[in-house]
Amino acid sequence: MLRDWSRRLCGVALDLLAPRGCGSCGERCAGDRAFCVPCSAGLVRPPVLTREDPPHLVVSAAPYDGPMGRAIRNLKYFGRSDLAEPLGGLLAEAARASAPGLGTRAVPVPLHPRRLSERGYNQSALLCNAVARRLDIVSRGRALGRFRNTTSQARMGRVQRLHNVNGSIHVRRPDDLRGRRVLLVDDVFTTGATAEACIRAIMEAGGSVTMVLVLARADRSQPVAASSAEKVPKPRPG
Repeated sequence: MLRDWSRRLCGVALDLLAPRGCGSCGERCAGDRAFCVPCSAGLVRPPVLTREDPPHLVVSAAPYDGPMGRAIRNLKYFGRSDLAEPLGGLLAEAARASAPGLGTRAVPVPLHPRRLSERGYNQSALLCNAVARRLDIVSRGRALGRFRNTTSQARMGRVQRLHNVNGSIHVRRPDDLRGRRVLLVDDVFTTGATAEACIRAIMEAGGSVTMVLVLARADRSQPVAASSAEKVPKPRPG
């Protein structure tokens, strides 16, 4: 409770000093919201997707097209790391509403160190930390790693993606996940190839993934690469 109040007070102070821009359109947002009121109206939570092999649920906060897709691209490619906290709040809400109590650890999909260095942060790790705080579970931001820097999968089909990530994911500290029920956190779920590679690595370490928690599920025909024309600037104070 104290942490929640502290976070809200910090959010108010930041809004006064540097108002947060809507993740989609760039207009000012009140409080700790990721979207302005008009863009929020365009968010519809998709139904939970059940996957059988390996068994897990895929819970998403919104479809990829529309406001959420633009927010993800700004978070991921245009330095809007400030969006991770409010977007993580939407993820936590989706988890509570869809399948509460299914995890004791929150683990992000990893970035290769080279890509992490280029971007400056792992957006999935930032989301994971925000989710863990709100769900009051343990975040293990470095539980998974990548052996190799895989090619961008934005325009790949499922078979290509499976081949691309095959053998690239490993568990750094198996003791952190052994016997634990894990929420795997990422930004976008398309074919599930990356999530599947992470799940199998966690299973080999003795853990189980009960839920893949993502901001958006993308239709396989949708392009999910960045577009420089879609960059949304932060609003200027005053």
